[in-house]
Amino acid sequence: MRKIFFSRAMDGLEYDDIATLSRKVREAVEAEGMKIANPFKGTRESFSAYENRDYKDVVERDIRELKTANVFLCDMTIRNRNYIGTLCEMMYAYYLKIPVVIYTGDTGYENRYWIRYHAKHICTSLEEAIESIRNSSW
Repeated sequence: MRKIFFSRAMDGLEYDDIATLSRKVREAVEAEGMKIANPFKGTRESFSAYENRDYKDVVERDIRELKTANVFLCDMTIRNRNYIGTLCEMMYAYYLKIPVVIYTGDTGYENRYWIRYHAKHICTSLEEAIESIRNSSW
């Protein structure tokens, strides 16, 4: 069974926005019979704890979770967003030989050299990303 690590922007975003996207992705992944590894656990308490945790704890926990996955799925749909954590996770996935799938919306990030180099597949929507994962042989 495929296990997908889901990465997206979190810093500075509202809890409800993060929770809504997490729920949408979880439902799409599970509808395909796959599991999700999501560092965001979906409760206000976990969100508050995340904001107040030691940075080493957060990064090390995310890396441990990433190592359990066999596909890396990344949402990069916010224009002019600084995706530092997401890109670091992408690099870890790439070096762990975990295929990277990124969806960018209409941000233009699909044209970035570093993203193109590291991604197995780049598309514009979550639906396209899930379809790519479902139809892949990796």
